[in-house]
Amino acid sequence: MAGVHWFVLFVRSCQEKTVAKQLAAEGIEYYIPVRRELRQWSDRKVWKDMLLMPRTVFVRCTEHERFRILKYVTYADYYMMDRLSKQPMTVPDGQMELFKRVVGGAAAPVEFHPADAFAPGDMVRVIEGPLKDMECEITSIKNHSYLCVRLGLLGVALTEISASSVEKI
Repeated sequence: MAGVHWFVLFVRSCQEKTVAKQLAAEGIEYYIPVRRELRQWSDRKVWKDMLLMPRTVFVRCTEHERFRILKYVTYADYYMMDRLSKQPMTVPDGQMELFKRVVGGAAAPVEFHPADAFAPGDMVRVIEGPLKDMECEITSIKNHSYLCVRLGLLGVALTEISASSVEKI
């Protein structure tokens, strides 16, 4: 669909699901990155979906729909803006698909770090596991290897990966 982009929408605290329901009712595609975590209570352990990026909802829509969302969707605050161009930041479809794959298929927990935290590294292809055939950047932090998906100004999604699971491109 021409003119459709992924925008980064910031919402009020703890209102991600409410905004998602309203977007779904309007037929607008959205994505909220969550990770499963085992939480310990005094009497039991429970798996819970935890937000990877609180207050953030990725929205795939046209420019016209982008304005309507801010006007009519309750708890939608603002879009992330590119400081240089003063335009709303968009995430290319390819990067968004990689990000979704990393969040949904990573064996280790996914972390999120600011965009300026890492320098670009070697490009690799994953050769085994649920992320097989994915091509991404690899970076090393504190003697650990991470698979890295850059999302422009938004930052970097990371998941730990064994060096034997990747090959250099």
